[in-house]
Amino acid sequence: MKLPCELMVEKLPVLRALITNEIINTFGLTQEQAAKKLGITQPAISQYLKGSRGRKTLANKKLKEDARKIAKEIMEGKNEFPKGVCNICGCPK
Repeated sequence: MKLPCELMVEKLPVLRALITNEIINTFGLTQEQAAKKLGITQPAISQYLKGSRGRKTLANKKLKEDARKIAKEIMEGKNEFPKGVCNICGCPK
């Protein structure tokens, strides 16, 4: 049996891709700004946007909703990327 965090690792690239798209397309950040918010590099952001990382076809409705929520919380300064993922995972911090 896999732990929740082990399952989340499989979804992490998809979640990052969804959050990246949300932050850039909904909130209008540049790739550099989005990279800083998510704690990743600008080239990684570019790959998420192009679809060469985080195949969004693997995303289900719940994961998309979670990504929108995390992106909004990040933009409002209420959350950070790692903490948002941990909240989805459900593992104790």
